Amino acid sequence: MRAAKIVRSNKQQSNVSVMHRLGQNIGIFAITSVPMAVVCIWALSELQTLSSLGNGSGKCWYFENADLFFHLEALAGFGTILWMLRMLLDPVINFLNHTKFRQFIIARRSVFPSAEKVRPAPMVSVAVSPFGKDE
Repeated sequence: MRAAKIVRSNKQQSNVSVMHRLGQNIGIFAITSVPMAVVCIWALSELQTLSSLGNGSGKCWYFENADLFFHLEALAGFGTILWMLRMLLDPVINFLNHTKFRQFIIARRSVFPSAEKVRPAPMVSVAVSPFGKDE
Protein backbone atom coordinates (compact mmCIF):
# COMPACT_ATOMS: atom_id res chain seq x y z
CA MET A 1 0.00 0.00 0.00
CA ARG A 2 1.21 3.42 -0.86
CA ALA A 3 0.83 6.17 1.65
CA ALA A 4 -1.61 8.79 0.51
CA LYS A 5 0.09 12.09 -0.09
CA ILE A 6 -1.65 15.00 1.57
CA VAL A 7 -2.16 17.81 -0.89
CA ARG A 8 -2.63 21.16 0.75
CA SER A 9 -3.76 24.31 -0.90
CA ASN A 10 -1.86 27.56 -0.56
CA LYS A 11 -4.36 28.85 2.00
CA GLN A 12 -4.05 25.68 4.07
CA GLN A 13 -0.25 25.94 4.06
CA SER A 14 -0.54 29.55 5.17
CA ASN A 15 -2.86 28.56 8.01
CA VAL A 16 -0.51 25.79 9.09
CA SER A 17 2.48 28.15 9.14
CA VAL A 18 0.49 30.70 11.16
CA MET A 19 -0.44 27.98 13.66
CA HIS A 20 3.22 26.91 13.90
CA ARG A 21 4.25 30.52 14.65
CA LEU A 22 1.48 30.79 17.24
CA GLY A 23 2.69 27.58 18.85
CA GLN A 24 6.24 28.93 18.92
CA ASN A 25 5.08 32.20 20.49
CA ILE A 26 3.11 30.35 23.17
CA GLY A 27 6.08 28.07 23.86
CA ILE A 28 8.50 30.98 24.14
CA PHE A 29 6.09 32.80 26.44
CA ALA A 30 5.77 29.69 28.62
CA ILE A 31 9.53 29.16 28.80
CA THR A 32 10.24 32.80 29.65
CA SER A 33 7.47 32.72 32.29
CA VAL A 34 9.20 29.97 34.27
CA PRO A 35 11.61 32.35 36.11
CA MET A 36 8.66 34.58 37.10
CA ALA A 37 6.82 31.52 38.41
CA VAL A 38 9.89 30.62 40.48
CA VAL A 39 9.93 34.13 42.00
CA CYS A 40 6.20 33.86 42.80
CA ILE A 41 6.67 30.45 44.44
CA TRP A 42 9.60 31.84 46.41
CA ALA A 43 7.46 34.78 47.58
CA LEU A 44 4.65 32.40 48.60
CA SER A 45 7.08 30.25 50.58
CA GLU A 46 8.25 33.37 52.44
CA LEU A 47 4.70 34.70 52.91
CA GLN A 48 4.51 33.80 56.61
CA THR A 49 7.74 35.67 57.32
CA LEU A 50 6.93 38.65 55.12
CA SER A 51 3.40 39.03 56.49
CA SER A 52 4.82 40.32 59.78
CA LEU A 53 5.87 43.51 57.96
CA GLY A 54 2.29 44.77 58.03
CA ASN A 55 2.01 44.64 61.82
CA GLY A 56 3.31 47.82 63.40
CA SER A 57 4.90 51.13 62.66
CA GLY A 58 7.55 53.47 64.00
CA LYS A 59 11.25 54.02 63.48
CA CYS A 60 12.37 51.25 65.83
CA TRP A 61 10.07 48.78 64.15
CA TYR A 62 11.59 49.56 60.75
CA PHE A 63 15.12 49.10 62.12
CA GLU A 64 14.20 45.81 63.77
CA ASN A 65 12.74 44.43 60.54
CA ALA A 66 15.25 45.96 58.13
CA ASP A 67 16.42 42.54 56.95
CA LEU A 68 12.85 41.58 56.02
CA PHE A 69 12.35 44.84 54.13
CA PHE A 70 15.61 44.23 52.27
CA HIS A 71 14.51 40.66 51.50
CA LEU A 72 11.17 41.91 50.17
CA GLU A 73 12.78 44.65 48.04
CA ALA A 74 15.33 42.19 46.64
CA LEU A 75 12.52 39.79 45.76
CA ALA A 76 10.49 42.53 44.06
CA GLY A 77 13.55 43.87 42.22
CA PHE A 78 14.53 40.42 40.98
CA GLY A 79 11.00 39.82 39.73
CA THR A 80 10.95 43.19 37.97
CA ILE A 81 14.30 42.55 36.27
CA LEU A 82 13.10 39.15 35.05
CA TRP A 83 9.89 40.69 33.74
CA MET A 84 11.82 43.40 31.87
CA LEU A 85 14.19 40.82 30.36
CA ARG A 86 11.21 38.82 29.19
CA MET A 87 9.63 41.87 27.58
CA LEU A 88 12.91 42.70 25.82
CA LEU A 89 13.81 39.20 24.68
CA ASP A 90 10.37 38.04 23.54
CA PRO A 91 10.25 40.26 20.40
CA VAL A 92 13.85 39.39 19.54
CA ILE A 93 13.17 35.67 19.75
CA ASN A 94 9.95 36.06 17.74
CA PHE A 95 11.85 38.04 15.10
CA LEU A 96 14.47 35.32 14.82
CA ASN A 97 11.74 32.70 14.38
CA HIS A 98 9.74 34.67 11.79
CA THR A 99 11.38 33.71 8.48
CA LYS A 100 9.41 35.99 6.16
CA PHE A 101 10.04 39.09 8.25
CA ARG A 102 13.72 38.20 8.58
CA GLN A 103 14.00 37.77 4.77
CA PHE A 104 12.26 41.14 4.31
CA ILE A 105 14.79 42.89 6.57
CA ILE A 106 17.71 41.23 4.81
CA ALA A 107 16.31 42.26 1.42
CA ARG A 108 15.85 45.86 2.61
CA ARG A 109 19.42 45.90 3.88
CA SER A 110 20.72 45.11 0.41
CA VAL A 111 18.74 48.05 -1.01
CA PHE A 112 20.41 50.49 1.37
CA PRO A 113 24.15 49.70 1.40
CA SER A 114 26.02 50.11 4.63
CA ALA A 115 28.43 52.94 5.27
CA GLU A 116 31.40 50.64 4.73
CA LYS A 117 30.56 50.19 1.04
CA VAL A 118 30.04 53.89 0.32
CA ARG A 119 33.19 55.92 -0.06
CA PRO A 120 33.09 59.39 1.46
CA ALA A 121 33.31 62.33 -0.94
CA PRO A 122 36.69 64.08 -1.00
CA MET A 123 36.88 67.30 0.98
CA VAL A 124 37.41 70.37 -1.18
CA SER A 125 38.65 73.48 0.53
CA VAL A 126 37.74 76.83 -0.95
CA ALA A 127 39.61 79.92 0.16
CA VAL A 128 37.15 82.70 0.87
CA SER A 129 38.16 86.20 1.79
CA PRO A 130 36.81 87.47 5.12
CA PHE A 131 35.72 90.67 3.34
CA GLY A 132 33.31 88.84 1.01
CA LYS A 133 35.24 89.54 -2.19
CA ASP A 134 37.88 87.43 -3.86
CA GLU A 135 41.24 89.16 -3.73
